[in-house]
Amino acid sequence: LRAAKAHGCVVIVAGSDATDNLAKYFDSGADYILIGEGEITLAELLDSLFHTEIRKPVLSEAKDPKSEIRGLALRNQDGTITRTPPREYLRELDALPFPAWDLLNLLEYSRRYKFTKMIAAAPYAVVFTSRACPYRCVYCHHNFGKKFHARSPEAVISEVDHLVKDFGVREIEFWDDIFNLDRARCARILDLIASRGYDLKLAFPNGLRGDLMNAELVEKFAAAGTYYVAYAIESGSERVQKLIKKHINLPRLTEVIDLTVAHGIFTHGFFILGFPTESADEMR
Repeated sequence: LRAAKAHGCVVIVAGSDATDNLAKYFDSGADYILIGEGEITLAELLDSLFHTEIRKPVLSEAKDPKSEIRGLALRNQDGTITRTPPREYLRELDALPFPAWDLLNLLEYSRRYKFTKMIAAAPYAVVFTSRACPYRCVYCHHNFGKKFHARSPEAVISEVDHLVKDFGVREIEFWDDIFNLDRARCARILDLIASRGYDLKLAFPNGLRGDLMNAELVEKFAAAGTYYVAYAIESGSERVQKLIKKHINLPRLTEVIDLTVAHGIFTHGFFILGFPTESADEMR
C-alpha cells in the first residue's frame, strides 16, 4: 500500500481483514476502505472521486460527499476515521454482471497463485455462486452477513457456459463460503455442468461443509469433473468443536472423507491449531 501511495495512487482496500482492522490499513497507506460487500460502494466511490476531485475539487471546509456513501471508511484530515452507515447486503445475486474476464490474459492468470496451489487444466477461472454462511464459527468473517443467499443454478451454468465458450476455460474453482448448504441447488448445478459434456475440471478449495455431504452428492461432484475438495475440519476434538462453535459431526465427516477419496477426488483438510485452552493432546 505504501508503494502505491508513493506513486501517487488513490488506494482503495476491501475485504474482511480490512473491514475488521481499519486503523492498520489506514496506517499502511489506504485512502478508503470498503466495508463488507464492495460492489455498489466502489461504484459510488469512483463516481464521487471523478466528480469531486477531478471536476469540482471539494474545499477543505466543505462536507466531503464521500462521507455520504454507505459502507465506506475514510480518514479525515485530522487523522480520525469516519465509518459511514452500513450498506444493505446484496440479495439478488443473479442481477450482478459476470466479471470482465476479457480484461485478463487467462493463460498468464493461470500461472499465478491459485487457491488450491495445483492446477489440472489451463486456463482456469474463479466462480462465486453464493454468499454468506449461517453457521457461527467464532473465527470466521461476516463480510456477506450470516443469511445465506445464492445465485440460481441457471445463472451459474450461464456463467460456466460463458467461460468455456468465450474464453476456453478448462478448470473452474468455486469460492463460495458454503457451496453445499442448499443440497438441492448444489446437486442441480453439478448436474447441469455434467450434462454439458465439457470435460471441465472443478475444484472446491474453500466452502464445502463436510457433514452435509452424502453418497449421492459425492457422486455428483465426481460426475461433474471435480478433482479437488477441501473440508474445513479445524479440530478433531469434540470439546474444541463446541468451543469454536463449529459443531461439525466428526464421525459423519470421517465417512464423507472416505467416500470422497473412493471417488478419486483429492481430499484436503483444513485445521487450526492453538485455540485458547486447547491442549497438545487435542491438537494431535
